Amino acid sequence: MKVAVGIESENGIESKVAEVFEKSSYFAIAFLKDGNVSVELFPTPVSEHPNPGLIPEWLKALGVSVIVARNIGKRVELIAKELGIKVKVGDFETLGDALSAGFEGEEGED
Repeated sequence: MKVAVGIESENGIESKVAEVFEKSSYFAIAFLKDGNVSVELFPTPVSEHPNPGLIPEWLKALGVSVIVARNIGKRVELIAKELGIKVKVGDFETLGDALSAGFEGEEGED
């Protein structure tokens, strides 16, 4: 399973989760399988005022199946769900917190 988390900086597992998902400076794409986690970081792929569909479409093309966020715009969330991407919202401080967001039984799904 691939999980996307919007983050503010490149500080590994201690990276702060962005306040608003689609306004993230970076995106951490984590692959969770059999209890193992590998993470790849990407700078945001869009300009300051993106079309709300660009980020979910980009994430779908990367194989992401779950977005974890502190906050997410309604249009971005709707588009993500229409593309088959699950959205989990919560008070996550760090990337580590976000990746511990209750994925039991979901690991390994693609």
